[in-house]
Amino acid sequence: MGQWLNFFGATASGAATLTGLVFVGLSINLHKILSISYLTNRALEGLILLVNIFIVSLLSIVPQTTMFLGLEISGFNLIVWFIVLRLGLKMYRKSHKEHKRRNFAHIVLTQLAVLPFFAASFCFMIGDPAGFYILIGAIFMSYFKALMDSWVLLVEINR
Repeated sequence: MGQWLNFFGATASGAATLTGLVFVGLSINLHKILSISYLTNRALEGLILLVNIFIVSLLSIVPQTTMFLGLEISGFNLIVWFIVLRLGLKMYRKSHKEHKRRNFAHIVLTQLAVLPFFAASFCFMIGDPAGFYILIGAIFMSYFKALMDSWVLLVEINR
C-alpha cells in the first residue's frame, strides 16, 4: 500500500481544496440557490461527494490491512449512498415535468460516482489489489460529478 500514499495524499488535498472553493462559490450565489429548493440538495450532494473522496483518501493512508480498509470504506459509503440517493429522489420529485429526465440522469451519474466505492471495498475485503484501480475510477467519477454540480450552482444558475 505504500506506493499509493502519494496518490491518496494528493486526492485528499484536492478534495479538501475543492470543498473550500465550493463553499466560497456557494456563498456568492447563496440567495439564488436558496430560492430554488432542489438546488440546496444538489449543493449538499456535491459537497458530500468531495468529503467522501477526502475521507476515503485519508482512510487509505492509515496503516492497516486492506480488509479493514474495505470494511471502513464500505461502512462509510453505505451512509453516503443512502444520503445522496435520498437527496436525488427529493430533487427528482420536486422538479418540474420538463426537468424530470435531466434529474433522472443526475441520479444515475451520482450512483455511478458512489457505487464503485463498494466494488473497491469488496476487492479490499477479499484481498484483491484491483480495488485500488477501481478506487481510482470511483474518485475520478466523484470529482467529475462534484464539479458538474459546482458548475451548475456557480455558472448555470446565472443564465
